[in-house]
Amino acid sequence: MNSRHDEMATAADEIEVNERANDDDAVYVRPREPKDPAQVYTVRIPVAQIARLRDIANRQGIAPSTLMRNWVIERLDAEEVRGDRLDFTVDTRTSVARVDAELAAMLRRSAE
Repeated sequence: MNSRHDEMATAADEIEVNERANDDDAVYVRPREPKDPAQVYTVRIPVAQIARLRDIANRQGIAPSTLMRNWVIERLDAEEVRGDRLDFTVDTRTSVARVDAELAAMLRRSAE
């Protein structure tokens, strides 16, 4: 039984040596640079709102962090309002609902 154990230990050592040799030969390939680099930013969300956020994200089939990122980008794009009209060069990620809300707000302001 001892010799069987020795054989297995020797085989395991050989496998480990071969794996190390393969790791040494591995070439690191740097992933391509992102077109639009991103930065992590921490946002505090009230606990009561997290469940709502998760529910909406789940219905859309995306992660809550993706939903938050999309909303922030949409809002930033909506802020491209110039004077009394929208700058229609805003990113296509801006949803129609967000644009409609901005237009309604502009109309209310101009009526005052």
